[in-house]
Amino acid sequence: MANLGRYSSKFKSVWAQEILEYLKIKDATGFNISPIANNLLALDRFCNEKQLKEKIFTREDADAYRLTRNHEATGTRYKRVNTAKLFFEWLQLHGYQVTPPRNVSNGQHSFVPHIYTEKESIAYFKAVDTYDYGQSGRCAIIMPLFFRLLACNGLRIGEALAIRKCDVDLGAGVIKLRKTKNGAERYTILNDDLLALMRAYANKTFYQIKDHDAIFWGFTVLNNCISQSTIHHYHVEFLHKAGIPYNGEKGPRVHDWRWTAAVMSCKQLIDNGMDMHTSLIYLAQWLGHSDLHSCEYYLRYATTLFPYLCSKLDDTLEKALASLEDTLEVPEDVD
Repeated sequence: MANLGRYSSKFKSVWAQEILEYLKIKDATGFNISPIANNLLALDRFCNEKQLKEKIFTREDADAYRLTRNHEATGTRYKRVNTAKLFFEWLQLHGYQVTPPRNVSNGQHSFVPHIYTEKESIAYFKAVDTYDYGQSGRCAIIMPLFFRLLACNGLRIGEALAIRKCDVDLGAGVIKLRKTKNGAERYTILNDDLLALMRAYANKTFYQIKDHDAIFWGFTVLNNCISQSTIHHYHVEFLHKAGIPYNGEKGPRVHDWRWTAAVMSCKQLIDNGMDMHTSLIYLAQWLGHSDLHSCEYYLRYATTLFPYLCSKLDDTLEKALASLEDTLEVPEDVD
């Protein structure tokens, strides 16, 4: 539990040992504990300021902690309060006399992902494959593979850019993703078509790079990896060539390919009759989420786009979906 070392002496309140035990469990189950610990530090300071000496957290304490602080952003309050809520719910399960704070909303948000239609997807990748890359000839072999990794496997841009030669198993058709948002390594499996494209790319480029070099390197200098700005530049070009309207910050964005992959995968799992609770676990692992909340947003979009899916959901999940906007945070990986 090396990740806990830097936090062992930071917690000073009556709940210090319980907080460290809670973080230990989160760390052991694969969570990125840094944001959890930072939010619990706020709770720790609150308990010290209130001079709480007994391991009791009353409704009065909970309501006081739930109040918005001066100059506190809505999202910051959401994370602070709901992290404390989950911690106290865990304490309740262990017999402590505590009252968790009530849920707070992350507020209204304007973020609306663009889910690419089948027609748009065909036009977009035709644009990728036929684009005139001019003197940037290397991009002619990079972009068809790179964007298909996003669209087919739901990778984040940074995850794809960080793939190294030693991470790619061309025999098994598996890529190890080391540099992930939540810090937990995972594997992604290539379908037959994508594996064939990866092997073709490897035949043309892998002999030029070392095992620990990124596979999507630059045009004239080895290890000069392609940047996110380069990816964005070509994305806008592909949209124009495909006839898909581009509205600046409103998108469609490169990251919307991840949303599209997630929503379509969610639909496929439901159509195949998988239990929804189980499917969300699979989806969370596939996407590299630290919990199921973000996956529930993908499920929301899947049922919005394909209303017939709602008939396949059980009552518990329907109630969860109905309250999402009031209780859950917008996924952090929407950027």
